[in-house]
Amino acid sequence: MTMKRVFWGWFIFGMLATLLALISAGHCATGTTRNNSDLGAVAYLENPNAYIMGSIVDGQVLTSKQGHLRYATNIRLAPSYTFMLYNETILLCGNRARDFDGKTGVLVITYQRQASTMFDSAVPCHELEAVDKVQGRTDF
Repeated sequence: MTMKRVFWGWFIFGMLATLLALISAGHCATGTTRNNSDLGAVAYLENPNAYIMGSIVDGQVLTSKQGHLRYATNIRLAPSYTFMLYNETILLCGNRARDFDGKTGVLVITYQRQASTMFDSAVPCHELEAVDKVQGRTDF
């Protein structure tokens, strides 16, 4: 064998060994944001919820235009401590109108930060966690 063949043989063997070592050391981690604690409960490394405080400007229950019957709730609100013409829109999965019934004034809406599904295969919608009325001062 020539010296060139020996070199390339060892080079390829070394590269494969390095590749296998990196794969086994990496454990193929995906970078999840939650871990199981010693008690068996899920412990998040970052908050999975988003919060917005403000007054409801408009709300609509939308029906899917595709074959299966699905609903989404579109909420437009004026966040507290912003200028009067600014508003934000949140699309919530399902018909969540009952969660807003009878609640007026300043509300805190808690929803999952990561969208759970797509509404009409195009628009991401979020899962609603809670709608809480702010007690006391309402001149935000």
